[in-house]
Amino acid sequence: MIARMWLLAVALLTTIVLPVDLPALAAHLKVRPTGAGRVFRPADDPWPVSFVDVADRAGLRAPSIYGGTDRKRFIIETNGAGAAFLDYDNDGWVDAFVAGGVRLKEGTREVEPYAAGTAPTSHLYHNNHDGTFTDVTERAGLNAVGWASSICAGDYDNDGHLDLAITYYGQNVLYHNRGNGTFEDATRAGGLPTGGVRWGSGCTFVDYDRDGRLDLFIANYLRFDLNTAPEIGQGPNCLWKGIPVNCGPRGLPTDTNLLFHNEGGGRFTDVSAASGIGRVTGRYARFLRLLLMMPVLTPLQASSPWRREYSILGQRFITTVRPAASARRAASSLRTPSCIHTTLAPMAIASSTSGPAASAFRNTSTMSTLSGTSASAP
Repeated sequence: MIARMWLLAVALLTTIVLPVDLPALAAHLKVRPTGAGRVFRPADDPWPVSFVDVADRAGLRAPSIYGGTDRKRFIIETNGAGAAFLDYDNDGWVDAFVAGGVRLKEGTREVEPYAAGTAPTSHLYHNNHDGTFTDVTERAGLNAVGWASSICAGDYDNDGHLDLAITYYGQNVLYHNRGNGTFEDATRAGGLPTGGVRWGSGCTFVDYDRDGRLDLFIANYLRFDLNTAPEIGQGPNCLWKGIPVNCGPRGLPTDTNLLFHNEGGGRFTDVSAASGIGRVTGRYARFLRLLLMMPVLTPLQASSPWRREYSILGQRFITTVRPAASARRAASSLRTPSCIHTTLAPMAIASSTSGPAASAFRNTSTMSTLSGTSASAP
């Protein structure tokens, strides 16, 4: 059993930091269901699930704007943005957030000018409890305009409401959930950087030092200056098999990742250097994952309906769940609670890259130091 757990952990790490043939891996592992979940399915076990695009019927109709429609001159236009499912109003129904970007004015390096109230934004959709959603972006106050890249949700001030962090090319934004369906920009008040230009490609809220407060990890893709970036085909790394293409990421300068410690009171402190996160260089961080979130957790005990203790490769971790009121009322009929917010002590954070290697940060103590390692990709 211990050997199988190690094999699973290695396989999961491989899926995060290295390209891998998942069907072949699944056939090799022959992993069987454990309880109600399944990590992999053998190749001879048909996949019974199919998906149908219901976005229009469900009300998710706002176009996703990100760079030019027929031509992408710069790498900033090519990556697109992320999305998230989250219950932002604690009504027990999962809502949706779709990040978005902007376009450049034709033939220039400036963002297309928009009339007041018409600029493209990310979109928050409220779940109507009937399979449809309503766009509540303006009402919620999530009206920032820019090159949004990723979103993460977590209750960083422990008031019972999910807050949001949205990374951008330019300026990241921290939104505090007021608990009434609206958000306020807490970036400056929270102590996060408000100057300079960086390309935040991914983020996650995580309690890395187990003090009961969610910290914030931000991955940065690369250093990019739109004002000086070469045009299509105008450089040694701007060709693909002789065809002129937009330049990068190869040849563009890399960046480092960021870790912010939650000091309480709604404020964060940059501990990237002290924790070791900032010492990993030479990587293009595209996205990140918490390895602890992968389905290799084995329940050990449940001291309360909202507390779970897990063992992963011999290490013990505790999850504390903050359920919605509707979930608490239904607790007597649930074997496992509906997770609205979970605080996890991570074993590792993995950052996938498009460069020569990927990074994984392992928590080496119960306090504040993370050790950086990397795995080369072919």
